[in-house]
Amino acid sequence: MEILELMKQRHSVRQYKDIAVVSKQRTVLNELIEKINHDAGLHIQIFYDEPQCFDSMKARYGHFAGVKNYIALVGKKSPQMDEVLGYYGEEIVLKIQELGLNSCWVAVTHGKSKADICKDEKELCLIAFGHGETQGVPHKDKPLQAVCNYTENMPEWFLNGVEAALLAPTAMNQQKFFFELKDGTLSVTVSDSETTMVTSVEVNESDADGRFAVAAKTILDALKEIPEQPLSFEVNTNSLEITVQYQNGKYSLMGQNADEFPQSAMLGDNAVRVEMDASVLLGGINRAVFATADDELRPVMNGIYFDITTEDITMVASDGHKLVRCKTLAAKGNERAAFILPKKPASLIKNLLPKEQGQVVIEFDERNAVFTLEKYRMVCRLIEGRYPNYNSVIPQNNPYKVTVDRMQLVGALRRVSIFSSQASSLIKLRMQPNQIVISAQDIDFSTSAEETLACQYDGNPMSIGFKSTFLIDILNNIAADEVIIELADPSRAGVIIPVEQEENEELLMLLMPMMLND
Repeated sequence: MEILELMKQRHSVRQYKDIAVVSKQRTVLNELIEKINHDAGLHIQIFYDEPQCFDSMKARYGHFAGVKNYIALVGKKSPQMDEVLGYYGEEIVLKIQELGLNSCWVAVTHGKSKADICKDEKELCLIAFGHGETQGVPHKDKPLQAVCNYTENMPEWFLNGVEAALLAPTAMNQQKFFFELKDGTLSVTVSDSETTMVTSVEVNESDADGRFAVAAKTILDALKEIPEQPLSFEVNTNSLEITVQYQNGKYSLMGQNADEFPQSAMLGDNAVRVEMDASVLLGGINRAVFATADDELRPVMNGIYFDITTEDITMVASDGHKLVRCKTLAAKGNERAAFILPKKPASLIKNLLPKEQGQVVIEFDERNAVFTLEKYRMVCRLIEGRYPNYNSVIPQNNPYKVTVDRMQLVGALRRVSIFSSQASSLIKLRMQPNQIVISAQDIDFSTSAEETLACQYDGNPMSIGFKSTFLIDILNNIAADEVIIELADPSRAGVIIPVEQEENEELLMLLMPMMLND
């Protein structure tokens, strides 16, 4: 079959039947990949009957189902790597189509692959393949007239080349803005594989309702160079050509089919609703987000845990070394519920909340959450799984309590930690009556430092070690002038709380100790 015909027949397929790829098909694909790796110096790998990679949260969000076979496009890091892997990847998907199978390029919405990736290599993306539930749906392609100066006398080889280019897969992860004009209000939506953000603006005038998409980078780079002034958008709904006119000039760019923009997830009938003041939500996220983890093995730790009761709402974050528990009595739920907000959407909404006033409405089910603000709406994928019992790791009835000026302690830690071991960043705190001695040393470079601070302490002398960077982070995320450090013994976590709590708030932070050499 000719290449152009294969390109016309091939469409992305995300749902697959439980039918194995037969040995003849496997032989052809194995030999092709072996040849490509030999000729191009690549490390492309193929996996059969391996369902775990596409049994992940991201894969379900990307609407993948039944994927048991995939190809990992792996190559040595270089400026040309994307182009080379893309070229040979397209050769592979066309061969898959020729074998009577289906495929889909997958850049983000998949779990961890089984690919063996060396230190100087990178996994660009995956190709899912198998027997599709359907043959896929063709995308709406631009007419030839939209991409070239078409005439009836153009040679066939040129027209075939343009047609092939139009059939090629779109650029991976090309983020788009989705514009929808309705009843004089322009809503703007941007989305990746897991988070969608929507805002609205009133337009000065319009002659019709409509919707279109445009590459985010293109429109942002263009508009940010224009001084504050009215803009006029003219959109040709047939060719998708967009003209942006301003005082002294105009831009012309190509839009994209709005129907291809990903739809926001819908909440189930069992969704839970809570309301929080914008300042309360901002305070909790501000205090907790720094303590979230980046742990592939324990994804539940990679976000902020919202523990909702009929009396209060507690926001918790931990990376296994430090923990933040921020309980607010200014908000509560109608029932016991919980969800885990990933770090990325938490950071996004953190940047929006300072401009907001009033209440934030949070609605969520087992998989998704919707945050409705005055000017914005955010829909995000939640982290699925059970969060650990955070209260069980917090030591109770700690006999040693130190009250110290927070900023003085931060300053001393910054100065002394310069002389700590770069590998461990270990600092030693020695508590003795009414003073705390902060010390560090680097045996390899024969350097050391020591500083004494006044404090309130009347217990027996004791010493404990902490990672200086972690302790500084914790202290910088407490607003109080003074803090209390509660200790049980050198092997148990230190509890750090502000002397004066914010109104209707109970803040507690915890830091695991490090072993001292002496």
